[in-house]
Amino acid sequence: MKIKLIYALIGFLQFIFTGCLEKKIEIDIHKTVTEDKSFLKSLESNTRSVKVFKSFENKVQLSATYIGNDFKKALDRRVKDLYQEENTIFTNSDSKVGFFISVFSPLKGISNIADTTLWSIYVVDDNVKKYPIKITQIYNKQRWQSFFPYINFWTQEYFVLFDYDDLSDESIELLEKRQLNLVLSNSDAKIKLSWP
Repeated sequence: MKIKLIYALIGFLQFIFTGCLEKKIEIDIHKTVTEDKSFLKSLESNTRSVKVFKSFENKVQLSATYIGNDFKKALDRRVKDLYQEENTIFTNSDSKVGFFISVFSPLKGISNIADTTLWSIYVVDDNVKKYPIKITQIYNKQRWQSFFPYINFWTQEYFVLFDYDDLSDESIELLEKRQLNLVLSNSDAKIKLSWP
């Protein structure tokens, strides 16, 4: 009998202290990449994707997003919307040309585009080849999928940066208006992706 009385008293006190309090919880569900129409438009206009087959075999699948001023603005807005913070991603690339690249290959090791024994990567601009100054593998797929929906469990992601320090701010804007070609070549194929 005493135990029932104690449980009843605990239940009553719990009701008094927690049941009578007004709880306010607010949850805002973020838009997915496909629901965020302005970001999706910028992503689609700055992304090129390709699948390479040889002798009926899938050799490589690749998606590359050009990180130009237009895309950086859309990315800045999306980072702020999702994480309530300023974007620090790709901020050091003002005088540089950068690409976010996602690669899949069923062949072991081929997805590693940082391996210069397997891949040759360069941009061609006005018939001048520029080789990357930095190829960085990107981790934390969960965070990056919020921006690049072509990322999946089997892909490997890289940020590839090319130096354009010799260009002024006006020249960078002009560069974005003329054709820029990203070339990735390995023993199976030479892939040329062009912007705009």
